[in-house]
Amino acid sequence: MKKAIIFLSAAILCSCAELYLTAGDRIKNVVIGMSEQEVIGIMGKYYDVVGANADTKTLAWGMLSDGKRVSEYRLLFVDGKLHSYHKEHLGDPHIPNP
Repeated sequence: MKKAIIFLSAAILCSCAELYLTAGDRIKNVVIGMSEQEVIGIMGKYYDVVGANADTKTLAWGMLSDGKRVSEYRLLFVDGKLHSYHKEHLGDPHIPNP
């Protein structure tokens, strides 16, 4: 019984840890050539569409500090496949905008 409780506790902790991965943690599992749906499955469903045209779409996942978005990963899809991505710094949340 004790082993079963320990096993269940460990399983619950491991599954909860997945919820707290950041975009920086998740991007490490993204590979060029993945489909848009594969990337969303890894990065999460909370993203912004920040650009699009007939053949391309750019999605962004943000990273927060003190509740403010300080950087984001921008992923460019061409014909539904990941073509490239980069990290963009949006500024220090501790320095007020002029």
